[in-house]
Amino acid sequence: MKRNSGQLEKKQKMAESRKHLSDIRVLQRNLVFVTGIPPKLADVEILKKPEYFGRYGKIHKCVLNQQGPVATAYATYVRDEDAFKAVLGINGTYLQNNILRASLGTTKYCSYFLRHLPCPKQDCMYLHGLGDSSASFTKADMQAGKHQQYENIIFREYFSKKAETMKQNMSRQKITAKDDLTCGTAATRDAWCAQPAELLDNRNIRSMSESEHNFYNKTSISDPDLSSGSRESGSFRNA
Repeated sequence: MKRNSGQLEKKQKMAESRKHLSDIRVLQRNLVFVTGIPPKLADVEILKKPEYFGRYGKIHKCVLNQQGPVATAYATYVRDEDAFKAVLGINGTYLQNNILRASLGTTKYCSYFLRHLPCPKQDCMYLHGLGDSSASFTKADMQAGKHQQYENIIFREYFSKKAETMKQNMSRQKITAKDDLTCGTAATRDAWCAQPAELLDNRNIRSMSESEHNFYNKTSISDPDLSSGSRESGSFRNA
């Protein structure tokens, strides 16, 4: 009897230690939150197609919520970078005359995790482990826009990394081109031709700069205006 009482008391203390986490939301780098989805396209399998959200990368999970005349979606990408591209590509575009807004999403802790209990849901969408403290925000923090400030930092790092990679690749291309002109060897010519096409196109650098400019000059803190959506297939069009 005493043993059972001791175990119960231990569980209660453990649950109490996580009680404060019930008010916390953790920003996920691979989670994209989208609003403004028209009812006719409010279908997980449709949105995962290459014409829509699937064009940016592989989606692990997609959850839809109907809110009045439009729907919202949480799309979890396998890779963080694909989620970044999705935010940049979707936000500020039109889909069947509805303007879409996209940002990185936040997740709360699973109630079972908070009580130190195993979660019975195999596909539970909530957190079952402690999240990054720098990406964790209270409801008051979110109302103050602190999660959006953190999102800004993430995208600054992303743009900086992309710019540095492009700079390094272009530097290597110049060296390769110089060697090819002076030596004229088949090996150097093949090396030049093997470079990814996107690295040989200066338009990508300009496009990235425009996306960055739109991100830092967004009109709303809660809805960053990243208007770099694709014009292909008629699925998305720019605002």
